[in-house]
Amino acid sequence: MDENTTHEKIKKDRKALDLLWRHRRRMAYISLFSILIVTYWCLFTIPIVRIKVLSEIINWFYIIMGTIVSGYIGCATLDSKWKNDKKSDKEE
Repeated sequence: MDENTTHEKIKKDRKALDLLWRHRRRMAYISLFSILIVTYWCLFTIPIVRIKVLSEIINWFYIIMGTIVSGYIGCATLDSKWKNDKKSDKEE
């Protein structure tokens, strides 16, 4: 019974972890696409005078969205490295 319960618990933990990473990935993609959309609007639709007025807000927007995207990339890379380290420890 204990082995079965432990196996089920691991499955639930894995599903929760996969769900968590799926939401993080979705948030990073939305941030990346919003950066592209704002860049397009700034280049082609918004007059230069308005961009000069909104420059501080646009700068903060890029910083925050870039932080979200780079944070996801960094955490995903670190998680992948830790998984590979655990696999190599088991093989030895």
